[in-house]
Amino acid sequence: MASFRVARRLWWGCSRRFVSTDLVPKLSTAEIAQMRNKLFAKEKERQLSLYPRIEKIEVKYVGKSHPGTIFVMNKGLSTPYTCAMHLSEWHCKKSVLALVDGKIWEMYRPFTQSCEIQFLTFKDEDPEEVNKVVLSGAFCYDVILDNRLNDWKPTKENLHSFTKEVHKLIHKDLPFEVLDVDIKVALKIFQHNQYKLDVVKQKASQNSEGTVQLNSFDKSKLVAKNLLGLFKILHGKEVAVSSPI
Repeated sequence: MASFRVARRLWWGCSRRFVSTDLVPKLSTAEIAQMRNKLFAKEKERQLSLYPRIEKIEVKYVGKSHPGTIFVMNKGLSTPYTCAMHLSEWHCKKSVLALVDGKIWEMYRPFTQSCEIQFLTFKDEDPEEVNKVVLSGAFCYDVILDNRLNDWKPTKENLHSFTKEVHKLIHKDLPFEVLDVDIKVALKIFQHNQYKLDVVKQKASQNSEGTVQLNSFDKSKLVAKNLLGLFKILHGKEVAVSSPI
């Protein structure tokens, strides 16, 4: 069974380089979650506004079943999952990642141009790429706790309870949203978390665009309000839904 590690870290102020710590208000955990969600949604809307007119693109399916099928999709809006919906329920449920023009692509990441696509599943002859993505984040995840819990020592029963709740989350099969954001946006989202501020700067320095990949649960499918502010900085590609975790 996968183990779950809870790491307690204090919420420090923002980076001196970008924001003065004196200007960062002290917010509750719920307020921080709400703020992150609003910033993420605002950036998503801004990026969608970059495509005021729907531009059609052609996506050619080169998989084993229905090879050569061409989908007429919407640039900046349609995703590999949209194509899977036109193929079969099997493709929707079993596809973990996609290959877009030979590059690994998340199922809910919008297309940016006409391309060729195929889907990757655990049933492939060589599921190496799928396994790498799942194994990279399946066994351990850090959780930032409220400052009031700094001295809390979880019992074995507490940890069993956490595991039970995570399994519930996995079985909900929630889709993940992936968004490439500018470093300034990422710094605002994580302004109350010094650890993630450092990770944001590191990730942004590793690409010429200075952007960071974030992911979160699709809010339209999320019922548990305490997960609305859950965001992850991607270190690689991400699975389509929570169930393979």
